[in-house]
Amino acid sequence: MNDTQCLKDQEIAFSLSHTLSSWSYRPPALWRKWKTRNWQESMHLAKIISEIAELHDHHPNMTIKYGEVILELYSHDVMGITQRDLLFAEALQQRLKENRSLQD
Repeated sequence: MNDTQCLKDQEIAFSLSHTLSSWSYRPPALWRKWKTRNWQESMHLAKIISEIAELHDHHPNMTIKYGEVILELYSHDVMGITQRDLLFAEALQQRLKENRSLQD
């Protein structure tokens, strides 16, 4: 599949139920909210997200607050979810598993 082609709802649902269970689908985006203990932790999480974004050359919408970070992830060029979004979310989950101070 072309990585710029929008995925079907069934494909998105499959990923959410199998590998991205802590994410939700709020069209047109994959959506995730993390609770953090303080501003420092929110900024640390935002830095990890930005590193993944640069690595994948794929940049989500992010809201950073004291006590939470919200991520909306979709392919802006096609206004929907593509394989790029799933790969980004999976890479972020893996990175957070490796980071003991931020458990997914």
